[in-house]
Amino acid sequence: MPTEAILSTARQFLGVDPTVPITLLPIKRGASGRTIVRVKAPNHETFIGIHWTEEREDNSQFIPVAQFLKQAKLRVPAIIHDRSRHRVALVEDLGDTDLLSFKDQPFSSRLPLYRSAFEQVDRLFYAKAPKNFHLMPAFDARLYRWNRIISSNISSRTSSAWMPNRFVKIPFSVRWRKASEPPHGTSSIAISNRKTCW
Repeated sequence: MPTEAILSTARQFLGVDPTVPITLLPIKRGASGRTIVRVKAPNHETFIGIHWTEEREDNSQFIPVAQFLKQAKLRVPAIIHDRSRHRVALVEDLGDTDLLSFKDQPFSSRLPLYRSAFEQVDRLFYAKAPKNFHLMPAFDARLYRWNRIISSNISSRTSSAWMPNRFVKIPFSVRWRKASEPPHGTSSIAISNRKTCW
């Protein structure tokens, strides 16, 4: 069972015996074939436990991708304990605040967050993956159609303030460049004194 695998991994990582109470709090925003929980233990900061199945090919790539993104200096949570052979990872807890949490805030409050997110994407364009890095197939026409259907279903359930039409007209400093041009610097944003992950 996924939660048992996460719990045993957490106990191993913390070096505690079964009498020490550890709480696993489900995180509803999950991903296909993954169980994600917040792990609370006495005298230790919370962290995230992730268990994945083999039902999707990309699930087994979670650890290598997370490590690559961290090495590329993107603001992503660090892997604090890797137990891949049991399909479990313990990950830095960045809190509950994400970009969607700000959907009802005024656009002027969200604009710096959107810019920051795009700056992270810009940085990713210039990150060089190792030669043996396993890449998933590229998006094709069928996958784009599927993504549009999913996106339209999500946007029909969210406030129009989430993605106003004027959002696409923002004059971002991020632009398409030749591969020989250096990337722009990135800014960091902290929310509730915690790192923010997009």
